[in-house]
Amino acid sequence: MNDAPELTQPTRPTQAGRPGGVWHWTTRELLVAATIGALGAALTAATKAAATALYAISPVLAAPMTGTALFVGVLAASLIRRPGAALVAGAVAAIVVTPFGGFNPRNLVAAAVVAIAVELAALVSRYRMLTWYGVLLAALLNGAFLLSIHWLVWRMSQMVPALQIGTAVSLVGAQIVWAALGVVVARMLARAGVHVSTSR
Repeated sequence: MNDAPELTQPTRPTQAGRPGGVWHWTTRELLVAATIGALGAALTAATKAAATALYAISPVLAAPMTGTALFVGVLAASLIRRPGAALVAGAVAAIVVTPFGGFNPRNLVAAAVVAIAVELAALVSRYRMLTWYGVLLAALLNGAFLLSIHWLVWRMSQMVPALQIGTAVSLVGAQIVWAALGVVVARMLARAGVHVSTSR
């Protein structure tokens, strides 16, 4: 009788104790990212309608309505904690919201920029729950991008200086609030026992 030990296939190294490491997505994580994106699309449609109404009063009031995509990306990245989480959720949101406002390539570009900003923040946070430094990084990057877009769309160059400053502060400040809200909601869900990823 052969008592030699049975040869076994070596297992692939893992990161954070997960098969395949941080790049390995589960079906559950994909579904959660898609769900966050779909909910984000509904939120974006609502805030876009609010922004249109508020802009008639003042762009300072409309500016805070522009950060929902950042909220979606931060929430997805904080819950799923995989490279590409913000990209997946943002892409779903951009596609689902199309019937509410028509197809606009600018929306896809904006969604990509927001997602990239969040992905950089997630990388800084090492794909854990986003740190406040990561939140601030994502918010400032997205705020700078949106300010450049709205400078043209809202013709901010034609505004009086006080209104220019007020709109810029309102827009960038809103990005910080939306990003922070994404982390707060993710932490509330984690404390309630909602665990999407098995990351550190």
